[in-house]
Amino acid sequence: MFRTAFVSKRTAADGARSIQGATFTSDEDRVGGCNLKCFGRLLEGDREEIFTNFYAKETKDEQDSYLQALVEVVQVKMRRPQGDEPKKPRSRNFKYYVTCSSGRQQVCAKAFLNLHGVTKGRIRRLTSLLLLEDLQRI
Repeated sequence: MFRTAFVSKRTAADGARSIQGATFTSDEDRVGGCNLKCFGRLLEGDREEIFTNFYAKETKDEQDSYLQALVEVVQVKMRRPQGDEPKKPRSRNFKYYVTCSSGRQQVCAKAFLNLHGVTKGRIRRLTSLLLLEDLQRI
């Protein structure tokens, strides 16, 4: 089963390139304002390999377990006071990784979503499951 990452209305003549139905344009179009410079650190071959390896998984459960293995739950480093209206503080943060030819590299959340061609909602569901597992260990 194959799903597309995202489809752009740009054509090959406009500078877009298609990989098995998923259209990738320039790095700036995919991820803007990334402090980690994720797409600059990854080679084009690594990006294609990450995408194709992920969609080579036969079932959604295999894909989900693969994605969960690439997400790390970390404690919040610093909390700042929030005015006079107290909000529910965030209990954990997440670090996202990809596995490529040069090893395991940390990437931003946007790059993680784009490289694997998944939605924010799917990752939110997986991270909430990771949080439940983390809380059960305590």
